[in-house]
Amino acid sequence: MGTNPDGDWQADLPEVTQSLPGTFLFAELVYGHFGHCLVDMPSRLWPLTEGSLSPDVLNGVLTMGMLGVATDGSKMPGYAAAILEGCGVPRDALRFATEPVRVERLVVPRRIAPYLGLMHPVFSATLNRAGTHLAKGASTRPHPKRVFLSRSRLAHDPRASGDLRALDALFTAKGFTVIHPQELALADQIAMARQATHFAGPIGSQ
Repeated sequence: MGTNPDGDWQADLPEVTQSLPGTFLFAELVYGHFGHCLVDMPSRLWPLTEGSLSPDVLNGVLTMGMLGVATDGSKMPGYAAAILEGCGVPRDALRFATEPVRVERLVVPRRIAPYLGLMHPVFSATLNRAGTHLAKGASTRPHPKRVFLSRSRLAHDPRASGDLRALDALFTAKGFTVIHPQELALADQIAMARQATHFAGPIGSQ
């Protein structure tokens, strides 16, 4: 990285070691972190859920592994694969870029869930369509209206602080039902979210 004689930034690009013929959709990153799976992964997949891009014209979906997934996707958790499939991307359509790659035609949609800034209105529709697909296997039992998403039963929680069980008791006294979302199937989590009127929790990512 440096500047050219005009003062503009320039970088020496690595040599291309892989070529992909055909048309690919750029999906950015596949994450191992559940919160990032929900917020970041669908951000460039909206053309599939909105119907503006047919999967039939694609030879695959180009992505990169991030946060525990491994660069080749070999450690991708099941919930990441499920969320992608809900957005119209089956596991076998993914092509992980592990080295410099040249693509014949790459479709790069606008990111509708920016790291800094407001969510695009289409983002809600994208998640709703994915949720409808993923919730098909949910149980029919009713869920509570006021939900406290607890972290007190997580085996390893680097973000934990304070007495989490006391926090559970405090919100129970306020009329919330304590839920440990990691103990529910993804379909049941979606059904619960759609029935609830209030959510509370010590951290928002769950």
